[in-house]
Amino acid sequence: MGEVTMKKCFLKICCGLLALAVLAGCSSTPGGASGADSSAAGTSENSADMSGAEPLSEQTLPISDEKVTLTYWRVWSNDYTPDFNAYQVNEEMEEKTNVKIEFTTVASSIAKEKFGILLASQDLPDMIENNVAYPGGGEKAISDGVYIDMAPYVETYMPNYRALRESDETVRKMTISDTGKMWGIYPLFCDNDKTLCAEPSWIGMVIRQDWLDDLKLEQPHTIDEWHTVLTAFKEEKGAEAPLLLSKTGIMPYDYFLSAYGVKSEFYKDGDTVKYGPIEEGYRQYLELMAQWYAEGLVDQNFISNEITSNAPKDYIATGKSGAATYSWAGTGNYLYETGSSTDPDINWQPITGPVLKEGDTCEARNVSYIAIQTPVSVTTACEYPEIAAKWLDYQYTQDGFIANSFGDSECYTVDDGGNYAFTDKIMNGEHGIDPQNEQFCYRRKDFPGLVSWEVYDLTNPAERLAAREVYDSDGTALVLPKIEMTDAEGDEYNALYTDIQTYVQEKTAGYIMGSEPLDTYGDFVETVKGMNIDRCIEIQQAALDRYDAR
Repeated sequence: MGEVTMKKCFLKICCGLLALAVLAGCSSTPGGASGADSSAAGTSENSADMSGAEPLSEQTLPISDEKVTLTYWRVWSNDYTPDFNAYQVNEEMEEKTNVKIEFTTVASSIAKEKFGILLASQDLPDMIENNVAYPGGGEKAISDGVYIDMAPYVETYMPNYRALRESDETVRKMTISDTGKMWGIYPLFCDNDKTLCAEPSWIGMVIRQDWLDDLKLEQPHTIDEWHTVLTAFKEEKGAEAPLLLSKTGIMPYDYFLSAYGVKSEFYKDGDTVKYGPIEEGYRQYLELMAQWYAEGLVDQNFISNEITSNAPKDYIATGKSGAATYSWAGTGNYLYETGSSTDPDINWQPITGPVLKEGDTCEARNVSYIAIQTPVSVTTACEYPEIAAKWLDYQYTQDGFIANSFGDSECYTVDDGGNYAFTDKIMNGEHGIDPQNEQFCYRRKDFPGLVSWEVYDLTNPAERLAAREVYDSDGTALVLPKIEMTDAEGDEYNALYTDIQTYVQEKTAGYIMGSEPLDTYGDFVETVKGMNIDRCIEIQQAALDRYDAR
């Protein structure tokens, strides 16, 4: 017990109040297999010493000659199949790999709290699939002795994942830290041919097309055209919030603001990081929104409404609003079909982001990545990290692709041409819900491995799917990639930026609502600079430079 006690003490020192201690033996091998030596079920050491190990060129089955059990914590919930362990795909994979996975799941609404409790519990699982960020980032989790650096394991035991990473430069950059460490293994989007490609943008701007048709108006593109349309929505359709804003006074994904060449926070101008609120384009946006607010063209209660990416149905289903952001799956007459709206003519259609001049392109849309942002980490509590690595790598084979994309063997068919279709198990499922949701009772959404985004094509009408092409026609030139700060940078940045962010949001709302005169904008900029925004920009720039150099 001396070695275990020392490890506990070390982790407590590293993690302070979190008390991140790791107990040996979090993994077990049931049925008498717990006594299997390292030649049967893997070494009990979790160090990354791969000396003498030849990198695998392919995975062979079973992964372990004797049954191994690994524990796995993930953020997940489903009202219709509450036990993720009961998924048939997990049983099918256990039979092939001889590795049993015991899942513990928590709902996203309580994930952050539960993750904190988990870190402090001194009882970590073997693997953590976490879209709740580790305090200080994944690399800090490695330095704290909580996560294993998977880079050497990827090189030695994960030939499928390794090859996929190296086949795409953006994926390679997004799945490694600035210092070359891998704290997580990422799910990867692909098409039905298993070719890596990002899912089309799933969300963007939408507009009441039925209102436009009634008013004999074309879809607006320029700011001036939008003014005409929103005025008509207010005066002719009685919309009380023709355009929905978030509580910051800016639409999700910075629609309208990005027409002026800036974003609401940090953005990219070529290779240079800038901060939107101190740029001239931000002042021009405030001037526009102050005018529109005074004219009743934007939500008069935006500051108190929790407007998220998907606009609230009490606005978009009731005729209160005529322009917002929404996912492609909710376009057309979806709100009427699902009973949210009583208007049979309701027709929300996608529209490109606003621009200043006809022919310009909105450059700040939602960005979809091949590397899905729900990576799984192997913890230092894992007694068999090489088995975990091999099992994770198996998720990037054909079997993993099927399990993640289509479900168990009873859920799908595939013809000689490689075309997939869901069976009645999905299309007319036992839970009495639509196929779009029934599929998640069987397939592993956003699970590590290959995931086909084209699976959504099997359960949605072509009209709604076409919305993705409209969203994707906007650009991303202003959007920063997924960069990361060092521990020291993060501490300094957070100490500075929290107050800046609060101040900027308060002033932005005041300028739009008219409680702050716009002729004080110069003073506002000087105040933000006095709060050391230039240092925040320097930190962001350094992180971008490191990302580009990966």
